[in-house]
Amino acid sequence: MVTQEELEKMSPEEISALQKQNCIFCKIISGEIPSKKIFEDDKVVAILDIRPATKGHILILPKEHYPILPLVPPEVFKRLFVQTKFLSNVLKKALLCSSVSLFIANGAVAGQQSPHFLFHLIPREKNDDLTFLDLPVNSEFVSFQKDIASSLKNNLEIMMKNHVKREGKKLIPEVKLSEEERREKVFAIIEENKDARALLRKSPVEFKKLISENDDLKNIFLGVDLEKLSEKLNELPEEEIQKPKPEVFLGSDPLEQKNRVFKYFDEKPKAKELLMDDVVRFKELLSSRPDIQEIFKDIDIDKLSEKLNEVKK
Repeated sequence: MVTQEELEKMSPEEISALQKQNCIFCKIISGEIPSKKIFEDDKVVAILDIRPATKGHILILPKEHYPILPLVPPEVFKRLFVQTKFLSNVLKKALLCSSVSLFIANGAVAGQQSPHFLFHLIPREKNDDLTFLDLPVNSEFVSFQKDIASSLKNNLEIMMKNHVKREGKKLIPEVKLSEEERREKVFAIIEENKDARALLRKSPVEFKKLISENDDLKNIFLGVDLEKLSEKLNELPEEEIQKPKPEVFLGSDPLEQKNRVFKYFDEKPKAKELLMDDVVRFKELLSSRPDIQEIFKDIDIDKLSEKLNEVKK
């Protein structure tokens, strides 16, 4: 029995070895504890859960002991997902079920009950009364999701670039931005980043140096006249720049709404022109066209027209 004092003196490697020594799943993999194995290769094993949520509930786990997801090597994680896809199809055919839930708990707070990382594959039937995967919507965090989106995207891009470099592969060529996309990104950076805005106001030359050190910013500000942009910013009061943006897409998934609307405009450019030129006429057309009303449901038509005309200028 290891005391708390001894545990605190152990290195991470020693703690991992101790966990492995006492891990029930490592004992199952070695055959020390019997189980109903249904699949096994050199890196992964799948067993029937002895405490199933539904019939056919499977656990898929790496043969080596990895306590949490970040410690699983990429090649093992890839194998886990490949075999999970294969076993999901096996479950559908064997049990004649239409759906399968994939459940991953990473860490104790997330619901992980064992120090051996694994996947749950759970066959689903209509009205199976399994509700623990039905996540309630917390309205308190809706606005937070919108605010954090750009930060998450930026960090993801940085992490992916670092990963590609570590793997010794070539970076994916930068996607060329349309003028509309470039304008939107430039305005977003100016509105959301107070320090960058202050630097551009004070010294376009220093701001240009900052851009030259960042490939993403170089792509976004390509062809932008920083001197003129600086002059324009200095003509505007700070509160005017930071005023709240009008909400256009008011549904539960604004990004999906935006994609749907602009896909429609790509197919029907005359409809876009009508909305920009005569919003009243566009609303009349919409009221008589049930086939397209769903596309513009929960969207502020007036503000969408304003936004499109702003981008055009």
